[in-house]
Amino acid sequence: APRDGLKYEKELYHNLTRATAFEAVMRVRATRGLRFSNFYGNYFIRGTDLLALPNCTSDSTFALDLAYDEPHLTASVVTIQAALLYTNSMGERRIRVHTMVLPVTNSLPEMIETADIDCAMNLLSKQAVDIAQKSGLDNARQRVNQLTIDMLRGARTAITGPGNSGPMGGPAGYPGPGYAAGGPASSSGAGVYANGGPLPNSLLLLPLYAMSLQKSLVLRGGTDVRVDERAFFQTLLNNMDIEESKVFIYPRMFSIHDMGHDAGLPCDNAQGEHGEDMIATAGPFHVRLPAILNLSYERLSQAGIVLLENGYDMFMWIGRSVNPAIISTLFGVQSLDSVQDMSKLAILPDNSDFSSRAHAVVVALRAERARYMQLHFIREGDGYAEAYFARFLIEDR
Repeated sequence: APRDGLKYEKELYHNLTRATAFEAVMRVRATRGLRFSNFYGNYFIRGTDLLALPNCTSDSTFALDLAYDEPHLTASVVTIQAALLYTNSMGERRIRVHTMVLPVTNSLPEMIETADIDCAMNLLSKQAVDIAQKSGLDNARQRVNQLTIDMLRGARTAITGPGNSGPMGGPAGYPGPGYAAGGPASSSGAGVYANGGPLPNSLLLLPLYAMSLQKSLVLRGGTDVRVDERAFFQTLLNNMDIEESKVFIYPRMFSIHDMGHDAGLPCDNAQGEHGEDMIATAGPFHVRLPAILNLSYERLSQAGIVLLENGYDMFMWIGRSVNPAIISTLFGVQSLDSVQDMSKLAILPDNSDFSSRAHAVVVALRAERARYMQLHFIREGDGYAEAYFARFLIEDR
């Protein structure tokens, strides 16, 4: 109870008070020429476009694969509509309708440049889980790897032309005009392939995310992930929305010991000083987040403290040579060597301005998730705990 009681209470309260639809069925339709080839989520299939949902909540997520029945799209837009028929908690039968209109472009490069990498990875992760449960983890990882290569080949062919695919290879051509265009790209900058070809801005992070997905708890092989643990996270990922899966596939790691003086404080304007860069914030009060680090052991320092979140848990790794003053102000102890049970450790927000801001960062990150993220404290050199934490440092071999 002292360790898990608060998490249990928060999640039970959330489950009992969230909006819930009972005895629900959902029908999904699309513009003529398009059809849905696969559904992902928790449901019973009742037809080609009809899903039965005994319970549907505000946390429920459903993903769909679109397939083309026609050689190309002739309309200027395509429409996708989902209608949910359900009984609410007052016993009333209601229908909720979601309609999405997507523009169609004749330019394949334009479609690629406007691709949403976070949405693509959400779909790819659900596809991989489906393959893993049907034919094994090896096939799922190979599928992720092959799809990544195919996407990059297709993107390069679209940009440089069918005859200039280079040493990487690629399809002889690409489909005719008419592609559904997505939302804004989630990354910026420019990149190149290993052989010097152009890499679209929208797919800049695709190789990194694909590698991270293959190393994640849902697809990782070996014995360091228990069978029940992997099954749990596969079920979890199958119902994750885009924001949740983004952090689960590639967790965020923050530098705490040297965070700026404004980190942990509310931010009125999320724009940079000159309106150029967005400032990373979290929670309803837009609390500024510390600097984000790459997920590698090279970013850890014996004199440092880092905070990692994966959307389900948080981990605070504490180096063995951290300034005793920081340890004292954060946890109220002179040294962690005297702490027998790290699960009893807690950040003391009233000790100082530094501890207050560190606590505010944790609270803000928790506020963005439907599930209560337990904070686990890990000392450098703690064998099992540090090995568990290392599973999320996916940029290491």
